[in-house]
Amino acid sequence: MTKSPLSAQNDRRKDVCPAVPRLFRGGDFYHTFDADADSLARVLGLAKTCRGDRRRMAGFPHMQLGRFLLVLIGAGLRVAVIDPGDTNVAVRADVPKGKADA
Repeated sequence: MTKSPLSAQNDRRKDVCPAVPRLFRGGDFYHTFDADADSLARVLGLAKTCRGDRRRMAGFPHMQLGRFLLVLIGAGLRVAVIDPGDTNVAVRADVPKGKADA
């Protein structure tokens, strides 16, 4: 089965930040796949689904990115946020608890 463009991009970006969950901007949503989808869905309370290529996926509206980043950072996680056309991967560094709100 043919992979979706976001799913293929996920595979290409694994070597850039292998230990960090990746969020990909696709249209009006951020998406995450496979084990990243499992862990982020659990922390953020998101529903998971499967795409046509049968990969697990979770996502949320792009307008919620700031809110969800605060939750992820508060949980002690780092995440890579990847927008289409970006040549760099921005990884949000750990922020001490209580400082994320500042």
